[in-house]
Amino acid sequence: MMASLSIEIPSITSSEVDEVCPGPNLEFPRLEEMPSYEEFFTNYLLPNRPCIFGSAVTSKWQSRKDWVSSVDGSPHLEFFKENFGDITVPVADCGKEEFSSHPKEDMTLSEYVDYLVQYKQDGYPEHERCLYLKDWHFIRDCPDYHAYTTPVYFSSDWLNEFWDIRERIHDDYRFVYIGPKGSWTPFHADVFRSYSWSANICGRKKWIFFPPGEEENLKDKFGNLMYDVNANIDPSRYPKANQVHQKLEVIQESGEIIFVPSGWHHQVINLEDTISINHNWLNGCSVRRCWQFIKSSLVDVEREIDDCKDMENWHQQCQIILKASGGVDYTEFYKFMSTIARHRITAIENCIENTNTKQTVTDRTILPTCDTSANNDSTDTKQTDTVLPPNSANNCSTDLQSLDKNSSKNNQGFQILDLCKTAKPCENKVYDKRHWRYLNIHHGVFDLRRVKDILIDMSQDFNFQQICNKELNSDELLTEISCIIDKVT
Repeated sequence: MMASLSIEIPSITSSEVDEVCPGPNLEFPRLEEMPSYEEFFTNYLLPNRPCIFGSAVTSKWQSRKDWVSSVDGSPHLEFFKENFGDITVPVADCGKEEFSSHPKEDMTLSEYVDYLVQYKQDGYPEHERCLYLKDWHFIRDCPDYHAYTTPVYFSSDWLNEFWDIRERIHDDYRFVYIGPKGSWTPFHADVFRSYSWSANICGRKKWIFFPPGEEENLKDKFGNLMYDVNANIDPSRYPKANQVHQKLEVIQESGEIIFVPSGWHHQVINLEDTISINHNWLNGCSVRRCWQFIKSSLVDVEREIDDCKDMENWHQQCQIILKASGGVDYTEFYKFMSTIARHRITAIENCIENTNTKQTVTDRTILPTCDTSANNDSTDTKQTDTVLPPNSANNCSTDLQSLDKNSSKNNQGFQILDLCKTAKPCENKVYDKRHWRYLNIHHGVFDLRRVKDILIDMSQDFNFQQICNKELNSDELLTEISCIIDKVT
């Protein structure tokens, strides 16, 4: 067994994850001072609470320079036309409703820019279509242009980690949105009940949030979610609307990043011409909500075709419909969990090997500290080694916080368990490799415990048992997970 490590990722049970929820006094904190990763993990990820990061976190991004007019801070549309004009992008018509959403069409980016320029010159007329470029897979379409760096707080991203390595599907959950004043997104919760983060490159947005559970009061008598929470509400159609108790409204300014928790339904309105970067993501803190949502979606499918239950392979047919309607079935979700687990098993084994061969781990843990008096724009940050006694959580948190703040100021960033590309620590002058080994191990163990909980629940699920085969046998994987956890705890 390894010695105790000072860096602690909090450990909670699966039931506790589901029970953590907002209290009666809802608030939307603005984090002008960058927290440490541990603080964000403990105060926002685990309790599933929203927050806004100040514009400092995006100030060094290339997109904040290239995509914003130096004259008035509005979208620099000519840059998009000149550099990406031939790319085909999805555009939504905000004036039409189709299946509680806005219907989309394809345009070249050049065509959309021409439309947007004319629409603005005409004064945003109500009789003309309000078109919103949304869900553009920018990273996929423009891999050589480095528009931004994912902030550390959102870098434990299982969703894109899995989608990035799928062989037959070239897709991701990283998007760019460009919309005129008045464009909007209808009331919804994010895909798979994932988290999302949204960075305003320029412009302002109004967000309307309802914490988990309140959406039940915003459904009609048939269970359909309200399309527009700003519209006049017909009490005969939405009889529970007057029972809503909690609602948050917040204005997101240019440069700020908003963290959207799992299962929080929301509606978004662009108050100005706006460009934003958005990721959907999930990790060990939210994966159980994702799994519960998928199970609930299957129940809905089974209810819809219950009259066909005598047909051959009925359970398999339900899975086909589940994937067609929701984007994932039980088989794919199992592969998702398996991929995440095996990446972390490999990473932890590599961390242990590096520790055993390059450094003797004793009952005292060495962590780096940095000289925060260094110039903010310098990447040559001075660092020293500080020896901390085991379980000195307060000291450790202080060191991590100073490191995170300095990293944010330098715009160097770092990623927790960047396993899609490498299991080695990220090369960052602020964080030395010993720090990375310890943090990766602790984060990896936390992730594996969450995956283990899901796999156990899946193995006991009746519907999973109906489709289970050798490919989906979780016993071997659960044994591997237990063995690697035992090595480091």
